[in-house]
Amino acid sequence: MCYRESLAIGVKIVDAYNRFYGEVNYMRFEQLAVVLKCYAALGKKEQVEMAKENIAKIGVPLLGEDSYQLKALLEL
Repeated sequence: MCYRESLAIGVKIVDAYNRFYGEVNYMRFEQLAVVLKCYAALGKKEQVEMAKENIAKIGVPLLGEDSYQLKALLEL
């Protein structure tokens, strides 16, 4: 898979979702998960940590702290 291309597209989509739907929405959460996985695959540790913080900010209000999906992403 082309992680660099997916990452570039994912970052643009996250920004668009943020502008149109606000910060806390499930579509943005899902796209941030894609961005996080791309950063992890590319070995970009600083960006992985920043993406995890953003996912936690969105995921806790949407899914709750005990969400399996959220925990799995934060363990990457």
